[in-house]
This record gives sequence, C-alpha cells and structure tokens, in this order.
Amino acid sequence: MNIPPNLISTVKKSYQSVRVANVHPTGIFATRALVFVMLVPILLVVSEYIMVFIRGYADDMTLNY
Repeated sequence: MNIPPNLISTVKKSYQSVRVANVHPTGIFATRALVFVMLVPILLVVSEYIMVFIRGYADDMTLNY
C-alpha cells in the first residue's frame, strides 16, 4: 500500500491542530453518538408515517365502490 507523503502530513497537521485546540476525540465521538441517538427516533417516525400512508392508499385502491 503506497500512501503519498502529502496525505500523511495532512493527517498529522490536522491531528496536531485538534490537540492544540484542546478538543478531545472522545467529545467528538460523544457528539456524533448523541446526534445519531436523536436522529434515529425521528427517522423511525417518518418512515412509519410513510408506510401507513402507503398502506392506506393501497387499501383505498382495493375497495369496491
């Protein structure tokens, strides 16, 4: 695997800038986990609403008027 030196130096600089800014990687991971935990219920409710809407539309199509 051949990794270009530019990529390695960029990763090193970004890691050092995170360390200088006193941002801990665990805080970043915790923030991402919190956002994920908040988004999952919203996505579940929206997907359930869509499925109920599709099922109701399909039931209306099968009724004989």
